[in-house]
Amino acid sequence: MITDQALAHKYPYCPCYCEENIWHLARKLLRSGDELRVIVISNITGQVALWQQKKSQAKDLPVIWDYHVILTAKTAQLTTIWDFDSSLPFPINAGDYLNQTFPSDLNYCQELHPVFRLLTAESFVENFCSDRRHMYHQGKWLSTPPSWPTIGSGHNLAEFVNMKNTKYGTLLSLDGLKQALL
Repeated sequence: MITDQALAHKYPYCPCYCEENIWHLARKLLRSGDELRVIVISNITGQVALWQQKKSQAKDLPVIWDYHVILTAKTAQLTTIWDFDSSLPFPINAGDYLNQTFPSDLNYCQELHPVFRLLTAESFVENFCSDRRHMYHQGKWLSTPPSWPTIGSGHNLAEFVNMKNTKYGTLLSLDGLKQALL
């Protein structure tokens, strides 16, 4: 596996559309031979804190996302995380990413703690669809949509983001995710 920050520029990317960015990345990497999994990060309040994000106002402050989607790739030697929106290297060792993005030494609001949906990249690529309705409000785009076509037919993002829904993948705590990946 190539590990290089410039690698991020080789894949489709549009700010604020992490689910589509990761869908395209997963689809391209499926033939790599790596064990690929997608991680959807949210919680029941729809407000989750992630540190080391490019959109952060300051290095020591988190970004509060309603959800975030990343990819993990496992080879015989290494498990990496691919997060287009992180200020950390792309890709990065999974343990380093999790420790810096979800620091355990911080005492912050329990309602902002993450829940992780871990599923195979194949399942995400096969089942995810989005017509981008979640980004369109009162006749305006909340963020400029990607230039590429919408994914699939319909819209099922809520099924992946709703952390009470168990249709796709496995729901894990941070400790559970670390056990599954590391």
